[in-house]
Amino acid sequence: MYVPYLYGQKFELQALRELVTKLATKRRVNPLIDPVTSKNKDLVRTLSLLEEQHLRYFLIINPDRGDFEDKPEGNDSVKNWFTELHSDILPHAAQLIPTFKITAANDPSELKQFLAIYKERTVALVHKAELAKIPKFSGRTIHIFSAEHTSSPYQDLFVEDRILIRDGFNRQAKNALYPEIEHYDDLNVTYADKKFQGFGDYTITGDYFSSGGGEAYAVAIHMTRVHPDHGTLQMLHFVSDTITVPPRDNSMKYGQAVRKLAEYVNKRKSDFKYSSSLQLFVHDAKTLAYHGLGEIKGRSIRHHIETIEHLY
Repeated sequence: MYVPYLYGQKFELQALRELVTKLATKRRVNPLIDPVTSKNKDLVRTLSLLEEQHLRYFLIINPDRGDFEDKPEGNDSVKNWFTELHSDILPHAAQLIPTFKITAANDPSELKQFLAIYKERTVALVHKAELAKIPKFSGRTIHIFSAEHTSSPYQDLFVEDRILIRDGFNRQAKNALYPEIEHYDDLNVTYADKKFQGFGDYTITGDYFSSGGGEAYAVAIHMTRVHPDHGTLQMLHFVSDTITVPPRDNSMKYGQAVRKLAEYVNKRKSDFKYSSSLQLFVHDAKTLAYHGLGEIKGRSIRHHIETIEHLY
């Protein structure tokens, strides 16, 4: 099982919707969605497609980023989000696995309440902190461990249904600092040896959420590839030659970056036939079309998931 961890922003959800039919063929990819906005329209559309294709997925029901940061219970839009989740979405979503995110900020009673509410369903726990006391689980519980926040001895306390997620994206403060190519991760070839039933990552965003956007000093396109010799994952970065201060001219910079990507892909066409996302980039290199930074991000996420899905 491969579990891509996706923050529920517009272009992450769009990338997932565009892939649902393809993912339903092999059923090896089960996305995990961590909502960040109290506006439910895009989320509901995405969940509906996942349900239609009978594709299992994880949804965090105690989100804490974006609109949900600092537990703003007094916010009406957040209240409405939780009301709709529990009254309209969860009761009718057969493929949805309710997922609780364990962090250092959790009150122990919250997890206890979660397990009581969903005792008749398969549930999942995302361990972003180590529990001081392991509760009793009445039904099937899938444990998703953050490699950055939990130790191997802690992970070994749980013997079944274990998934390890690791942040392989080496995020830089500035796009201009990305190297041409670097190691991403090897969990795709080592997770079974570590006695896990699945693995995951944070695609090309890393474990990082930002609601910002706008002009960029330099434009970078991140592209996942499989190492030709030992099958691990690498990350290629195609960065515009032009860097401007203040940031401006995203379209021109994108043209520079996407032409580099197209040159790379066109020399290796047979290696990337599986990726519909890369073909969109190659087309842009011909037409010099620019669709915005969010679309670039979404395509790169889509290609990343397509790459791993293709391996299995």
